[in-house]
Amino acid sequence: MTNHTPTPWKVEQRQGQEFYMLTHGEIAVLRTFGDSKGDLEDIVRARICVNACAGVNPEAVQDLVAFTQNIRADATPGSHPRIYESPEEIRNAAHSVLAKAKLP
Repeated sequence: MTNHTPTPWKVEQRQGQEFYMLTHGEIAVLRTFGDSKGDLEDIVRARICVNACAGVNPEAVQDLVAFTQNIRADATPGSHPRIYESPEEIRNAAHSVLAKAKLP
């Protein structure tokens, strides 16, 4: 990611509806309102997303999403026209998008 979102992020509940997002010594205080269970799920989801993206080139995220959507469209019965005509096309597209993202 970037220098202002070092990983890993952690979440700790302190008291009641107050949670802390911990990032390498930095602390963000997050308070839930109303549906604290739903808010906590959103906080945890944010932590998981940031940690999962560690090391990914931010400029590649849009391409990664597009590739995933294309694969899903091709796997949907009755979806025409097909985006990828062969397994080789899928491999080439995957290699290209992962190289941009700097993932193995």
